[in-house]
Amino acid sequence: MPDTQSDTNQNSEQNTVASTPNNDKLSEIAEFYQDKTESQSSTSSQASVEPIVELSPFECYLEAFRKYATFSGRARRSEYWYFYLFNFLAYIALGILTDAIPGGEALVGLYILASIIPSFAVSVRRLHDTGKSGLLLLTALIPFLGLLLLLIFLVEDSTPGENKYGPNPKGIQG
Repeated sequence: MPDTQSDTNQNSEQNTVASTPNNDKLSEIAEFYQDKTESQSSTSSQASVEPIVELSPFECYLEAFRKYATFSGRARRSEYWYFYLFNFLAYIALGILTDAIPGGEALVGLYILASIIPSFAVSVRRLHDTGKSGLLLLTALIPFLGLLLLLIFLVEDSTPGENKYGPNPKGIQG
């Protein structure tokens, strides 16, 4: 009987010895991931800015439609200007289709109805990006001078860092 106990003790010691390297590796892996999550949480607490994603010109156009009626937040210059560029190109294409297809005027009307709210929304978000109120869109009602002033506001660079309308979409800290 003592022989079986010594055999059992030796087997358990061998299992312990054999499992020790695995446990060491597991603990190393656990420490590695713990360090990673701690470093990520410390950097995210320092700057809670989303990662910057560069959008292609057409994606900028689509982004304005994705945020169809979102008047809060900020829009980069590229999002604003590419939206209006593709909007203009769509009007030209629809104008050509109007002549080619009977009833093409209805397509133009539908596109105008579909794009008017995103046009205002992206303009308001663009003004927010420069640190100005969206109500400044009303300056467009002032003949000539209002449009010129609005154009200057829309061309300005983003306010660095976070402003009262949200974080900088470029990720630039102030």
